Amino acid sequence: MSVLRRFAADEQARIERAEEGERNTDVETSALTAIDEAMHPENPSPLDEVAVAPAEPPARGLQRARASTTAPAPAHRAVTDTLVLLKSLAPVLRAALLFPGPDVSSAEFGVAVGRMSTAVAQLTELIARESDPLELDSRWARKSLQEVAAELVAHHWVSAVIARGGMSAEELPDLPVDRFAIAVREVLRLPMDLSGAKEHFNLSYGGSIRLSFLKAFAPLAVEIERYGEVVNRRLETRVVDGEALQAFIGQLLMDQALSAQESLTGADVDEDEKRMTLQACLAHAGTLFLAAWEPTRGDALGMLVDAASLDEGRAALNGLSCQHGFPVEAFKRRALHAMQRLVGTTQAAMTMVRAAHDHSQRREG
Repeated sequence: MSVLRRFAADEQARIERAEEGERNTDVETSALTAIDEAMHPENPSPLDEVAVAPAEPPARGLQRARASTTAPAPAHRAVTDTLVLLKSLAPVLRAALLFPGPDVSSAEFGVAVGRMSTAVAQLTELIARESDPLELDSRWARKSLQEVAAELVAHHWVSAVIARGGMSAEELPDLPVDRFAIAVREVLRLPMDLSGAKEHFNLSYGGSIRLSFLKAFAPLAVEIERYGEVVNRRLETRVVDGEALQAFIGQLLMDQALSAQESLTGADVDEDEKRMTLQACLAHAGTLFLAAWEPTRGDALGMLVDAASLDEGRAALNGLSCQHGFPVEAFKRRALHAMQRLVGTTQAAMTMVRAAHDHSQRREG
């Protein structure tokens, strides 16, 4: 718990400096100090020394009128911030347990976690700045975006190790925050069609839905960016149109999330509940789309391996089954099948829950 307390204090100080227009130039020191304390817990910091920020509404332009303006109690704020930190630290620790692994020394493990924590802090700051068009409250955005930044960094960390067939404990994966930044900017610039939501949502909620879309799609956007770089470099020409591929898959993800939300909510559900259901469907769709991407990417790279020449490789990725340099039809089949299973399984489970509830009421009656 000591590391969480120290990390909370450091993170709050960083947020306050950013809000005053200052740039954070000491992120790495903050992260490594927290890791050092985790490695040497004999001098824990008392909880009452932690300066914890009050909880903020999700957006200035999106918030509803609140019945009370009373600030949350300090104990509640501490619990809220602890939950935020746990969500952002969990992916980092999970990645570090995969590599360099639990058997390395505390110092080596701390260096890995420190490097990822530094990248998470830098990426959180970058996404918060890039998200300004959504009119999100800056302090709330930084708290909320820590989780998506941590997932991005941790996913890249593990993928880099797997792509190289493993690494020695002395070397660590690169964490190119600039590459993450490119993907985030592309996702935020996507001309997302939310027309399917007009009958069900007040589109003043567009900012919060868009942020949920960013969280869901950003890891896949990074993978698309990386795939385009690899293939175009191998074929010595621009066969993969990364921006067009991101736009196509991103819109498909949003459409499938909207369809799932409509299937899972009834007419008696209010607007807030529909919005929350859509945000949950976006999160699940992001996970399922990423799972569908990996084998389809393998198919595409297999085409290149099988090609006898560069021209044959280019022709394969420009064939009838491909768009934008990727076998989108195969990807679409996998992604839609996974979403259908998600919706069908959820509906079946809901039916069973209702039946059990009705049976319980009849017995009580």
